Amino acid sequence: MEKKEYTSPYDFEGKIPLKQAVILGLQHVLAMFVGNLTPVLIITGACAAMHDADVFAAIQVSLLQNAMLIAGVVTLVQLFSIGPIGGKVPIIMGTSSGFIGTQNAIGATYGYSAIMGASLVGAVLEMVLGFFIKPLRKLFPPIVTSLVVI
Repeated sequence: MEKKEYTSPYDFEGKIPLKQAVILGLQHVLAMFVGNLTPVLIITGACAAMHDADVFAAIQVSLLQNAMLIAGVVTLVQLFSIGPIGGKVPIIMGTSSGFIGTQNAIGATYGYSAIMGASLVGAVLEMVLGFFIKPLRKLFPPIVTSLVVI
C-alpha cells in the first residue's frame, strides 16, 4: 500500500488530508458569512421604512441568498479561472462594504430601486473605465492607490 504524501496547505497546489480540508473549508465559509452578509443587512435596514414589512423581508432574504450565491460563483471563477477571467488565486470574494454610506443615503431617501439603479450605473462606469486602465494608471500612482487600500 502506497502512503500518500501531503504538501503544505500554504502552497498554491498544496495537498492536505480530506478531514483537514473539510474543517478549513467550513471555517472559510463561516468567516465569509459575516463579511458577505453584513453590508446587505445594513443597506436593507436603510430601506426598511420605505416598504411594507412583508415586502421588506422578501427583498432582504432574496438579497442575502443572491449575495451568497454570487460570492460562491465568483470565488470559484477566481480560483479555477475560466479563460482570461480569474486570477487563479485562493481568495474568497464577497460583497464590498466600501459603498455602505452612499447606498444607505440613497436607500433612505429614494428606496431600494434607486440603490439598484445606482449600482447598475456604477457597474457600467467601471466596465467602461476598465477598457482605459493603462492610460489611467498615470493618474493613480502607487501612493494614491495605497492610500485608497489603507
